[in-house]
Amino acid sequence: MKKLIVLLISLTNLPLLAVNFSHYNSALPILVTKTNQKTYVCSSVAISKKKLLTAAHCLDGAVSIKVAKEHKLNRRNTFYKVRSFKQFPLYNKRRSNFLHDIGIIKLTKTLPDTINLPKLKFLEDEANELVRIGFGSRGGVSSRTFISPLNQYENKATHIYSYDFYSYSGDSGGPLFMNEEGELVLVALHSTKEGYYSYNPKIDQAVMDWIKKY
Repeated sequence: MKKLIVLLISLTNLPLLAVNFSHYNSALPILVTKTNQKTYVCSSVAISKKKLLTAAHCLDGAVSIKVAKEHKLNRRNTFYKVRSFKQFPLYNKRRSNFLHDIGIIKLTKTLPDTINLPKLKFLEDEANELVRIGFGSRGGVSSRTFISPLNQYENKATHIYSYDFYSYSGDSGGPLFMNEEGELVLVALHSTKEGYYSYNPKIDQAVMDWIKKY
């Protein structure tokens, strides 16, 4: 049996590993205010200058969304203004907590050129290594956290089923990346966790076609 080594690193413990954070700066935290007037933290990933993806369940009952410009949530945050948001049409939480759990957010203005936008790809074969990024609260702080390598997983037809001990509330909607010849590639989004395993819906052709139309 392979020995699993998972490295958990956030901005608060940067000296542990030399990570090129700008390479992954398309991952951004969001604040979602719902009809019950409570605000929740979720994660997202920019896929174009005006569009971001997140988990569809983060948008359940949402009345407003704020996309933070910084990679750590605090009282001094500034935000990108959101024009609209929508859940993927095939998402149905009554049927499944994770299948098609993808939502889209459109901004009023373009993101800066410094954002490293990923390529979208349907993952047919297993990748050597995946990296998951989330903004769930750890130690009371919601900051960009890397789960790397995410190398114990099953590549299912619709989702990536992964051993994921370090999944926390607020990680939902965060990207699963792979690096392909130095290029950042988005293959799935983090949805939900049961026990020590997480379910991550894949970016398939239907999702990519939907994104183009939105």
